[in-house]
Order: sequence, then C-alpha cells, then structure tokens
Amino acid sequence: MSTDLFDLHAEFCAIFSSQIRLRIMWALKDDEKTVTELANQLGITVANTSQHLTIMRNRGAVETRR
Repeated sequence: MSTDLFDLHAEFCAIFSSQIRLRIMWALKDDEKTVTELANQLGITVANTSQHLTIMRNRGAVETRR
C-alpha cells in the first residue's frame, strides 16, 4: 500500500482534530456563511473562527470567496 494514502489520511485527521473545526464544517454543510455568521452560530469570537478557517483554507478543506 502506498504511503501517500496514509499521508492523506493523517492530513485529513489533523484538519478535523479540533472540535471547533468539525463544528465549522457542520455549519457549512448546507450553505456558505460569513466569518461573523459562523462565529455567532458557534458562540466563539470572530478572531478564533478566522484562525480556524485559515488552517482549514491552507489545508484545502474550505475555500474563500469575497
């Protein structure tokens, strides 16, 4: 078996090792939202939400649109 599969799996697990990032993905499952909408829905600060989204964006889990 290729180590690439294990690398991919490890990266996926790293992205979603955070409960907040899992909650963000759940919140985005039906529709896109602004950072402020996500923060309000999750009950966390905009800054914290933005930090998690940056991690997710850098690893290809979400995309940004203005």
